[in-house]
This record gives sequence, C-alpha cells and structure tokens, in this order.
Amino acid sequence: MSLQSSNEEDVKHLSAANLSHVRSLIADLCPETFNCLPPLSTFPVLRVLCLSGFKQVDNRCFKEICNLIHLRYLGLGCTGFTEIPKENQKLHLLQVLDISDTDIHELPSTFVLLRKMVCLCADILRGVPAGFGNLKSLQQLDVPYIYVESPSMLNSFFGLSELSRVRFKFKEWDEGYVKPFLQCLSSLVSLEYLEITGDDEEVCDFSCSPCDRQIIPTGPQQLQKIDMTDITVHTVPKWMSALSALTILRISLLTLGEEELHVLGSIPSLSHLFIYIYTEVKSWSSAMLIHSCVLESSKLGTSQEWCLRKEQCQSFKPCG
Repeated sequence: MSLQSSNEEDVKHLSAANLSHVRSLIADLCPETFNCLPPLSTFPVLRVLCLSGFKQVDNRCFKEICNLIHLRYLGLGCTGFTEIPKENQKLHLLQVLDISDTDIHELPSTFVLLRKMVCLCADILRGVPAGFGNLKSLQQLDVPYIYVESPSMLNSFFGLSELSRVRFKFKEWDEGYVKPFLQCLSSLVSLEYLEITGDDEEVCDFSCSPCDRQIIPTGPQQLQKIDMTDITVHTVPKWMSALSALTILRISLLTLGEEELHVLGSIPSLSHLFIYIYTEVKSWSSAMLIHSCVLESSKLGTSQEWCLRKEQCQSFKPCG
C-alpha cells in the first residue's frame, strides 16, 4: 500500500479499512500523511515499511516499529530518529535497513542479533558493536565511513565473508593497527572495494613486519579497487602484490622510490593507477621507470589510464 494523499476523505477510507493483511506500506512520497496513519500495530504482517522523509517521527515510534516482527525492509532515511532501540533484536527477519540522513551514529549491542541483515545504509558510524562479524549475510555496508578508534575494533569485522564494500577512517594511527587490519582484511573474502581515510597530516604505514608475514592478506581475491587518497601512506604495502583482482589503485604516498615501483609493478591485474606524492620524488629516474614499466613491461602493460601527480612540481603526463 502506497500513501500519496492526506486529504480528509482518503483518511476516512483508510481508518475504516481492514489493514491486517497489508504487507507493504510506503509513505515516503507524501510525508504529510504521517499524522493520518493508523497505529502501526494494525499492520501485523507487514514485510516492507518505508517512512523516509518523516522528520516528525521520534524514537518512541521506533520502539513500536520493533514489534513488526515480519519486516524484511525498513526505510527510515531522512527521519527524526536519533538512536536504534535495543528492542531491534525482535526484527530477526530484517534484511535491509536504511537509516541514512539521520542522527543515528551508533549501533546497539543487540544489533548483531539481526542475522538476516544483507544491506545497511547509514551515516558515519562511530565504530560497530562487538560481535558485528556475526552478521554473516551482510553484503552491503553503505556508510560514508566507519570510525576506527582502536585496533581491537577491527576484530568486530572478522567473519563478514559476504561483505563487498567497506570504508574505514583510522584515528591516531600507530603500528598496533597493522596486524589487526591485515587479519581483518584476510577475512573479508568477498570484498570488492576498500577505502581508507585518516586524520589530516597523519602518515600511516600499512607494511607488515617480518614476524607478521604469514598474515599477508591473500583472502580478498575479489578486491578490485582500493582508494587511499585521503590518507598519506608511508610506502606501498608489499601485500598488495598478492591481490590478483586489483585493477584500480588510488594512493597518496609520502615519497616514491625504487621499492614502491617494484611493488606496483608486481600487482598482476592493475590497469588504473593514480598516485599523489606529498614530498620530493627520490629521483626523476624513478618517475621515468614508471613510464618505462607502463610502456614496456607486461606487469603494467594493460594500463588504460595512469596518472602521477606531484605537489609543487610539473606534472608527469600519463602515457599511452
């Protein structure tokens, strides 16, 4: 059922109707109809509920929604909700939840009990609850980024074997993040897109130490794109050469040298490379070596578009 009118005559018809059999209620086309809606308890078998754009709803309404135990889709984007009640665990059949453009930035501990969840759309999340990896069916995590405040928080992502996209923002990066990050990445075997950001002017090193070489992430073999342009990376991580499906890499480097070029040249499927360099290139022969690799080496021979940008210096033109 789609509500598209709030005039008095239509409201009378709605109030008199038997709604016990309604399985879909979509009211986002006309937010003014909210005050005309009968209690949600009159929709006991509802599978789809969309109230997007209803700014007048509050957290008390969310608790009422949690009694609709047959819900598969719940659209609450651009509403007045500020938190998810712990009663959300009643929605054990829920597959899609849209809470984008709201003031909800934290998930309750009971959220991890929604084992059927496939897609979560939200604003910036200040971390995730312990046991988030129990959401084995989660495929799409559509958020601007997830704020990672400690290395241990990455453990909550272990087990999300169906997740295809994720965006992390690290707070106060240090070497303690490296091992948990690589372990997390190794467990995300269906990951196709990875974006990493951090605090301004912070330089991060994602390279593993010799004692951690055994956890080089060979798991995400479907990973096709990595974007690390909003964080400055000390060097190109060697584990990237193990990502057989990686075709697009956008990365901001502290500097560029022979070692970085060697790693870039060993990524087997790389076809689009965007590099941003924030200090002096160690030598322009290094830049020319990239040019040579793109033209002559099969390692980067499939390159369709390549760009090297260097601040406060003449641009190096893309080849081919």
